[in-house]
Amino acid sequence: MFNLLKEAIRNPLKSIQARELKRSQAWLYFLFLSLVLVVPLMIESFSVINDLEEDGQEIAASIPDFTIENGEIQSDAKLDSYVYQTDSLLFFFDPNGLMETETIDANLETMGQYVGVGLMQDQIYINVVSTPLTFSYDNIDDTDANFFREMFTAFGSTDLVLYLFMTVSVFIFISLNFGLELLLMTLFANIFLIVRRIQWPFLQTFKVVMVASTLPTILFSVLNSFGVYSSIQFEAKVFITVFIFLLSLKSETKTDK
Repeated sequence: MFNLLKEAIRNPLKSIQARELKRSQAWLYFLFLSLVLVVPLMIESFSVINDLEEDGQEIAASIPDFTIENGEIQSDAKLDSYVYQTDSLLFFFDPNGLMETETIDANLETMGQYVGVGLMQDQIYINVVSTPLTFSYDNIDDTDANFFREMFTAFGSTDLVLYLFMTVSVFIFISLNFGLELLLMTLFANIFLIVRRIQWPFLQTFKVVMVASTLPTILFSVLNSFGVYSSIQFEAKVFITVFIFLLSLKSETKTDK
């Protein structure tokens, strides 16, 4: 597998050899490429976490008095919904049910933030690097605003926990997304195989496409790690991968002749 990895970088035309990969080797290769994709996101995420202590204290000071009763935010005084933005995160306070979780996601994308926390009317919504999590208030009935103030104040003292949580969350999300990308590229590759009247099992095609994606995956990951992004990055990755697949296929055909 390691030899194939080196060849996929030095000579992408040999990606065709991936047809011989065992399933266990293919899984390891997939996990390796997923890990490569995680690196730039984690670099950005860790820089964000370093600012969380100060920002958490700011947000804690902004939270008004309230209690959790019957799974919802309750208060004798009128509470207004608001959004609080810091350098590292967006905080949404919505005791009136005026916002949707999609609103938080959209604002995170628009403002270029990676962490969003929402105290909604009946739930806590957290979005960390496009990984959404929802927690009902039912499990924390009879708590009050101090519970959440302490939670935000403690952000800076739980760096290790946050690091582990974000690493696992991002890795799972990236792996699933990468898997879907490979499936899409495999479908494109299968169309070319059908046109050329070549019959391969779907899994074999998937493995070759995966190895063919090695070079563009590493290339874009390195660029992203330095903050260089392109609006057509996905399209470029698909094009390069399928192009390498076709050249690899053509190379094998010539060899057979």
